[in-house]
Amino acid sequence: MSHVLKTVLTGWFIMVITYGIVLLGVARSLEMLYKTPLDLSQTTSVIILGMCLLTVPYLVAGVYGRLNMNGDLQIFLLFMIVPVVLERVFIYGLGAFLTKDVPVIEFIQLDIAPYFTFSYIIAGLGSMAIALIVAKTW
Repeated sequence: MSHVLKTVLTGWFIMVITYGIVLLGVARSLEMLYKTPLDLSQTTSVIILGMCLLTVPYLVAGVYGRLNMNGDLQIFLLFMIVPVVLERVFIYGLGAFLTKDVPVIEFIQLDIAPYFTFSYIIAGLGSMAIALIVAKTW
């Protein structure tokens, strides 16, 4: 396996782990804050969760890219584009697989990921920009 492929796969693994930690950590923190089980119908909870998922994993990815990609912009962009697209396709595909009579996006927002809005889908570009800025300036 080439060094570049190992570096990219390791970075993606780190991003997935970070995403999971942020998801569980923020959800648990919100439960402790509100002293009730996480209620994803509350707009504040959804906004906080979505913003954390849009920033923290990509800040970590930017630092990882800075330390391991040696300034190679093409590899870094590939490193960023694939997880952003795959995450959104995975969530949408899961919703499409599980729903029968409800529009897919509505089902996802009600039962799987309430932060999954069209704004969240588009904000992936901003997440990539955050990672790129961190990678180039930190």
